[in-house]
Amino acid sequence: MFLIDATTLKGLSMPEWFGRSAVAWGLAMGLTGMLPSISEALPQLADAIRRGQTEQARALLKRNVDVNEKMPDGTTALHWAVERDDADLVAALIAAKADPNVATAFGVTPLALACRNGNPAIVSKLVRAGAKPNTPGRTGETPLMTAARTGRPEVVRLLLEAGADIHAKEPQAGQSAVMWAIAEGHAAVVKMLLSAGASPREASKRGFTPLLFAARNGDAEITQILLDHGIGVNDASQDGTTALVIATIRSHLDYAKLLLKLGADPKLGPGFTPIHWIVGDWSSELAGEKTAVRPEGTEWDRLLPIEGQMRLDFIKVLLQHGADINSRAKTIPRAAVGTGAAPGAGGGASPVRGGGRLAGATAFFIAAQHAELPLMRFLLENGADPLVKTARNVSPLMAAAGLDSGESIGYTGVPEKDALEAVKLCLDLGDDVNSVSIDGENALHGVAYRGNAGGNQIAALLIEKKIAVDVKNKRGWTPVTLAEGIYTQNSNSKNPELERQLLANGGKASPPGIERDAYAVIRDETPEQ
Repeated sequence: MFLIDATTLKGLSMPEWFGRSAVAWGLAMGLTGMLPSISEALPQLADAIRRGQTEQARALLKRNVDVNEKMPDGTTALHWAVERDDADLVAALIAAKADPNVATAFGVTPLALACRNGNPAIVSKLVRAGAKPNTPGRTGETPLMTAARTGRPEVVRLLLEAGADIHAKEPQAGQSAVMWAIAEGHAAVVKMLLSAGASPREASKRGFTPLLFAARNGDAEITQILLDHGIGVNDASQDGTTALVIATIRSHLDYAKLLLKLGADPKLGPGFTPIHWIVGDWSSELAGEKTAVRPEGTEWDRLLPIEGQMRLDFIKVLLQHGADINSRAKTIPRAAVGTGAAPGAGGGASPVRGGGRLAGATAFFIAAQHAELPLMRFLLENGADPLVKTARNVSPLMAAAGLDSGESIGYTGVPEKDALEAVKLCLDLGDDVNSVSIDGENALHGVAYRGNAGGNQIAALLIEKKIAVDVKNKRGWTPVTLAEGIYTQNSNSKNPELERQLLANGGKASPPGIERDAYAVIRDETPEQ
């Protein structure tokens, strides 16, 4: 399991539904969307306060009207007085026996509204009147969580003194008040909660710890607070994700450098390390167009691409702090194009091309796959081994040609001219042109998988270097078969020009009955469950 799918956070600063919590929905829908059009049908006191008619509301109070009469959405006069942040009117309603624990149809209490507004005077009045500090809304959000998000230390203190459960978690993602305070960057509230006994180590349901929340924001101040409370800079989630990994992915490079100075180990990670991420071109919500945004998963979305000299400089820093330039990844980021999922499992990767399975890939391999020529040369200058293959026996040359890219058949984000230069470099470095993967495919298969995205120049170079043109993979497909056309539901590898080129150089046309439905072939190869 990957933390890369991590908690239900939008941008990992709050749950995606946080801004539409019970409080927000109660206000957006309950306090306006369910009201009758005829104002006379509404409780006079609540409606007067809703409209801001304070003098009329005070006059009604003197007439001893029912202060707990509800609007159709369940709101009372006290809800509206709290919402309008009117401390004097709140006091008057409480004196008139307004119920401080009444909830709307959406589960919103007056205390929840007061915590959202961050008004300590009103919170104090409600708590003294008997408002329960642990009553959650319909999403499980407690007043303390709301206050932690709002960030007013005095409100948090009042709730804690009233007995608020500091360890409570909302049920959807298993996040606590201290996590919400960290995610919003409220250092003073974080310090208060930790001093009051909040756990600096307890993780959300999907493994996100307070330190990782801080790393997601590149928050040095809160990180130091956590370290002061006994957290180690290399403390990781259950899957091995560290603060340094998160910082790298989020492009918080200055913060990442701080972590390294504090002792962060660049060799650690959830199956891949910071150097594997930094050399790749992983698509993300904010830095690319191909990612699928996942619950609590946008911690993997970069704020901006790390490219050019910025990237090279950061790699140097990683190497200076002990990163292994030839370390082999066990897997790749889940938000990247091609996730290493099982064939046919989805995620945007072709089941035929291996889903971008990069177990065993080095930084140089990944750079070659993306045809990053300056990066490839930089890695070589710093000791990269250009001949290390993946666990699938795919070489950097084969990857540069298009094999195991994880992209759909007939599509690639790498222009042919760039891929050609990467292939040339790999050949110059001694990569074996006739190396074959565990699927029985060579670099020419990779070219053919590019389809109409172009590959004829690459094929010509490989043929010039005496690559075997008619090699069959384990499905019986040759490069010619692929050029003739192998299909999935949405793509195909057909390239008539490449087909003619291969036939002219020793390739043979495929037999008439060969299966061309890639999904059908995969299904035939999948063992019965």
